[in-house]
Amino acid sequence: MGITILKFIHIPIILSYACLHYGQVLAGNNAGAAFSTWPDTGQTTCYDDIGNVLNPCPAEGQPFYGQDAQYAGPTRSYTKLEINGNALPESAKSWAMVRDNITGLIWEAKDGRDGIQDYTNHHDADNIYTWCDTNPDTNGGNQGTCGTNDTKDFIDALNGSSFGGHTDWRLPSIKELTTLVDRSRYGPAIGTNYFPLTVWSLYEKPSYWSSTTDLFRQDKAWRINFRNGDSEETRLKLIRCHVRAVRGGQTPPEKRFVDNQDGTVTDTVTRLQWQQATADPSGDGTPDAMTWEDALAYAENLSLAGHEDWRLPDFNELASVVDYSRYDPAIDNKAFPRTARPPYWSSTTLEAWGETAWNMSFWSGGYDSQYKSYNLYMRAVRNHPSMKFFLTLSMLGSGLGSVASSPAGIDCGSDCSGTFNFGTTVTLTATASPGSMFSGWSGACSGSGSCTIQMDRHQALSAIFNKPIMPSIYELLLDQEP
Repeated sequence: MGITILKFIHIPIILSYACLHYGQVLAGNNAGAAFSTWPDTGQTTCYDDIGNVLNPCPAEGQPFYGQDAQYAGPTRSYTKLEINGNALPESAKSWAMVRDNITGLIWEAKDGRDGIQDYTNHHDADNIYTWCDTNPDTNGGNQGTCGTNDTKDFIDALNGSSFGGHTDWRLPSIKELTTLVDRSRYGPAIGTNYFPLTVWSLYEKPSYWSSTTDLFRQDKAWRINFRNGDSEETRLKLIRCHVRAVRGGQTPPEKRFVDNQDGTVTDTVTRLQWQQATADPSGDGTPDAMTWEDALAYAENLSLAGHEDWRLPDFNELASVVDYSRYDPAIDNKAFPRTARPPYWSSTTLEAWGETAWNMSFWSGGYDSQYKSYNLYMRAVRNHPSMKFFLTLSMLGSGLGSVASSPAGIDCGSDCSGTFNFGTTVTLTATASPGSMFSGWSGACSGSGSCTIQMDRHQALSAIFNKPIMPSIYELLLDQEP
């Protein structure tokens, strides 16, 4: 099939209420923590462009081959946790927190959904809050509407009570909140086995706040509607929305994107390799818009940088490169120059309306679904299995010892690090020096046995060696009867 292309002419529009210049980066916008692996979108069904289910999915070379359901990502995996953080069986009827085993994030569980708000119970699923963040380093330039029952009150209450034994609870970033959306579901678009009290409505739009300010309208913040998982528009911070707290995450690398100087860019966080330029099938130097079917075909037939395993990215892959600390474009424009304003296709169909597919606007970072017959832009992606990751080890405690790895890479008695290929299984063995004892691991491992780590990301951990506690000897005097 030939590829239908459409050229967009961009006309800059200046709006009087915009307080940032196009392309400006706002320091301090709360981006949340980093996580190297996004879960799979959850989609397992194939569709054509008018909403028909394709069973079986198309074979290679057939129309609509290469859509989301045909490329499986990391399977969604959650663990229920009790109030002290201990794992519960999947059959547990009540739990305090949920650990996402893919992202490593810990989510607050809700209770008490009965249609009545109860602010004496911080976990009541019915409670709604205005958006408030008084920290200028994280509020995006506007602290929102602070007062009774705001998001700051909610987070402060969790941390003040050391909920779950932790004091680092926070409002999730829009990306973190997006990882909860299961795009194989609708109403609600979330795993109800672990998040059963998520509020949604078919006709209204009850949303959940993120910590991420809309940089174009700093009196607004990004939110997600779990009816279908959309975040097409932001909401005024004075509006009351639901909240689900989160904690955990990883420290992002200083340099995330690497320009490979061959028309591709490598994301060192997600291990994905991207087509650097927006697709230009006509080869005239300007991006070409195309239908969803043509976008799938273009990616599958793309030969670039010596690789032919390119594909149209699924929605989570597309969302992973959005940068909410900037707009127009909301993407690193050094790594991805000349990114277009109109939306970009993903390979993910909207489950409730099979004739539409999810797309991402890199003007703002907003996303929605669009009819597959429309002409949108695209950028291809592939896995990058040859990446290397750092394993960093620190020695803690009052004692001495050494740690060695298998395969070789770490063999040291002080702070050290090693580099391993993506997917390598590394086993660390700790040996205490004479007069010391090995007390255990912290960070990427726990316990006191050998430590096994899968190198699918940068990893950091500590080995703890202590001097043994010497027993004290006391003399016990007993009175003897004459």
